[in-house]
Amino acid sequence: MICPTISLLSTLTDVDFHLLVQTTLPVKWTSIMWMIFLLSAHVCKFGKPVSGWGLWTNFSSLGLQAVPFLWKGLLGLVVLAAVLTDFMGQSLSEPLYYFFLSDQRVVTLELVDDEKAILNYINIGSTFEIIQAPLLLVLDEEGNSYRGHLIQLEEPGDSAAPFQVSFLTKPGEYVGHTILGYYSFRSAPERAFLKVGSRILEMDPVSSKDFELVASRIGELDLSQENGKQMVFEAGFYQGHGQLHTAGSETALKLDPFFPD
Repeated sequence: MICPTISLLSTLTDVDFHLLVQTTLPVKWTSIMWMIFLLSAHVCKFGKPVSGWGLWTNFSSLGLQAVPFLWKGLLGLVVLAAVLTDFMGQSLSEPLYYFFLSDQRVVTLELVDDEKAILNYINIGSTFEIIQAPLLLVLDEEGNSYRGHLIQLEEPGDSAAPFQVSFLTKPGEYVGHTILGYYSFRSAPERAFLKVGSRILEMDPVSSKDFELVASRIGELDLSQENGKQMVFEAGFYQGHGQLHTAGSETALKLDPFFPD
């Protein structure tokens, strides 16, 4: 009896095998690959049955007829490993930075690694605003979406509750938090958004060098001023950055399905 996995692969033509690589359904854990490998070894019965749970086999009973099956079985495992690697995503080789600026708010985002992002939010408007971790959205080049999940509190008031989902910012307040989420990207990150109320802020990507300049100018903001336009101008910002998508706009309607209800 031939192992089902190897038997299936042995019947494939080159074209069929190419299609299999393109259409294989992704699985989430690398450990599944090893489980399939061990189970394949257990059920393969070339000559004599596998003893116990497949920890050893009497390979002396295998003839040359088994070679093609073993070769395609090994090739199948290589393909499966490649698929798993693509699905699991890639960690960031270096931080990525995004920036939004208007006369109502200043926002910076730093994607640190595949689990953490640092969001700084400065409310220079005249209203209170609620920032929610799940409303932080990143899209990659292929259109895959990645969202924040929880806010990690640096100094939680309640040691038993070190996380929260949202925070409130009042006018003239500067708040910075670590947003925990899944940021293991399957392709290069391209666009970053933050939904605040009914508005969607689209942040501009910036280089690490430009981000240092942005950070230095943010440090010059005089939050005691009531005029937001004058405040950002005096800090050295002479134009806005990013885009604001209002509810009902074409872009907002396209992005709404990515955000939780």
